[in-house]
Amino acid sequence: MVKIAKAKKSTHSRGKASKNLRTGKSLTIRKEEDPNAEWEIDELGPVYLMWGKKRAKSDKGKPIKKYYIKGEEKHYVWVKWKNPFSDKPDIVWSAEPQSNFTTPELKNQIKSKLQDKKIWPFPSAADGRESGYEERTQICKKERYQLWQSTKASEQGQTWKLLNGIEPTTGSSDASTSETSESEAPEEDDEDDEV
Repeated sequence: MVKIAKAKKSTHSRGKASKNLRTGKSLTIRKEEDPNAEWEIDELGPVYLMWGKKRAKSDKGKPIKKYYIKGEEKHYVWVKWKNPFSDKPDIVWSAEPQSNFTTPELKNQIKSKLQDKKIWPFPSAADGRESGYEERTQICKKERYQLWQSTKASEQGQTWKLLNGIEPTTGSSDASTSETSESEAPEEDDEDDEV
């Protein structure tokens, strides 16, 4: 008998969807689906990197924001589901938080995916001019992340589209939880209060 891998699908309030089998994150409220139910997994895909921004000062003392990669436990993992979402039948991929994977077997597979450093999407100019993609691309290259490519012939050459991706968050608590981000996250400067 074949053992079937199962995990929970996210059912949060922010909607995520995709046109060509890919989603940013399955964060659509699904009234028809039980959020505690487990769903069959067709395959685990690459890692969806979670980014943060840290406030810093430039060499000239001007306030700027620097990007960093959050800790491994914060990253999402792409999942291709055996059955599409009931409210969006063309969606079979979603990026899920690691907490949705409950079995030791899946946790080991996710650990392996994190070590492989294959990610999707890779920062690019398509993210927009204000996305900081140049700085994020340099960080990815420095940390040896690579763009994931499907090995399936039916999926090769397709253009994947990410809708409603997760924006980098500004905060200081995330930087201290990541080994890879510590070198990328500059220290916050204390502001002097004038009396």
